[in-house]
Amino acid sequence: VGGGQEANRRSGTQNIAGVVGFAAAAREVLLHQVEQARSMQELRDRLFTGLCALNGVNPVVDPREGSYAPHIVSIMCEGFESETLILQLDKRGICVSGGSACASHSLDPSHVLTAMNIGRDQALGMLRFSLGPTTTEEEIDRCIEMVREVLEMTWN
Repeated sequence: VGGGQEANRRSGTQNIAGVVGFAAAAREVLLHQVEQARSMQELRDRLFTGLCALNGVNPVVDPREGSYAPHIVSIMCEGFESETLILQLDKRGICVSGGSACASHSLDPSHVLTAMNIGRDQALGMLRFSLGPTTTEEEIDRCIEMVREVLEMTWN
């Protein structure tokens, strides 16, 4: 099936350069996967510790206890709705989510948090931070400071 190139003998010619490029990129990712996961885990723990030290911030789970994704931190902010915090953090250049990507347009609390017996008000104040292989310690420290600033500004 394809566009009928070469007198209908080779429709759907493969993008060989694209296939080779994809294979090279996949190989590169796999070579550094463990090292990047370890680095992100260290940064995740720094972010988690810094955020949980702030007034009114509670962990959803402690990612240091168990086998959790090395690049995700989820917290709940007492007395806040995540949408308010997301907008304020976005103004400061910090991109966060109020839940999982698959439920990003829902106004209801996460079904996962509900299953964990987390109350509606607490669940609505949930923030999810994602790290990547290029995330730096300076960005983590700035993120913690911006969350502190937003929480203090909103309380006052």
